[in-house]
This record gives sequence, structure tokens and C-alpha cells, in this order.
Amino acid sequence: MARFIYRLSREWPRFRFRLRTLLLIPVVASALLLVAFPKLLTGDFVEATVVSIENSDGRIRIEMDARISSGTGWGGTILRGGLFGTLGVSGESRPHWTRLIPTWPKYETLVVNLGIRDKSLTETRDPMDMLTIQQDETYRVTPGQPLELAPNSCRLKVWHGSRLGL
Repeated sequence: MARFIYRLSREWPRFRFRLRTLLLIPVVASALLLVAFPKLLTGDFVEATVVSIENSDGRIRIEMDARISSGTGWGGTILRGGLFGTLGVSGESRPHWTRLIPTWPKYETLVVNLGIRDKSLTETRDPMDMLTIQQDETYRVTPGQPLELAPNSCRLKVWHGSRLGL
């Protein structure tokens, strides 16, 4: 019996080290997975900050700085009647960490051009008052919650991408 207790006392530190290592491996692996693929935690999103809103020559130009989760589709727009008749959306990528780690969120400049349908309507109402967004505000757009630019007429949508963001 004394021999067993002696062996156990000598082996116990090694056993504890192995046990800690076995318990620590999943924690470290999960943390590395979330760092490499943050979309697992955040999901699909676009965070758009309105930089400028300009009204000129029968059109409204909205410029936004956007942070977009990797692999997420954006720009699906709906235009239904109302004051606005045409719609154009474009984006330009800006350099960021996505060159090194492609699964991280990317940064883009989004430009939305809304054409006014009937210019005679602008004599009675200011088209800028028709917008539901404001300059210097940040909006979070998810697949289930589009960004409404003008009430019941113009929305910016986001589509689901791959869960890992590849």
C-alpha cells in the first residue's frame, strides 16, 4: 500500500498537467476559431455610416462608409413608387486586414443614387425630408432587417453568406 501511495504522489503532478492540457485544448481551439472566423459570432451584417447626403439636379446621392462581414451579399434594393423613380447602388473596396485574413469584415464606400420621379413634386416637398436616414448616423443592416432609405419605397438589403465567411 505504501508503494502505491508513493507512486501516486510521484505521478500526480504529471497527471494534473495532462488533465489541464486536455481541458485547455478545446478552449484555445475555440478562441482561435473565433479569431480566424469572427462571422461565427457576429453573423451577416453591414454597418453603414452615412457620410454625406446631397441633393442636386433631380437626384439624391447618399455616400456611406460600410463595414461588411465577409462573404455577405449586400445591395439588394427595393424601389416601389413614391417620389423616387430610379435607383443605383455601387461600392468601392478599401484596403484593410482582409488582405491578410480574408474572413474578417471588409470596408467599403457605398454610393446610393436616387432619381426623383417627378420634379414637379419637389416644388411642394423637399426630397431630403422624404429620407428616413440622417447624415453622420450609423445603421446596422442584417438579412432580416433591411435599411429603409425612404418610407415604403426604397430599402437596402443584405443576403446571407457562407457561415465561415469564405
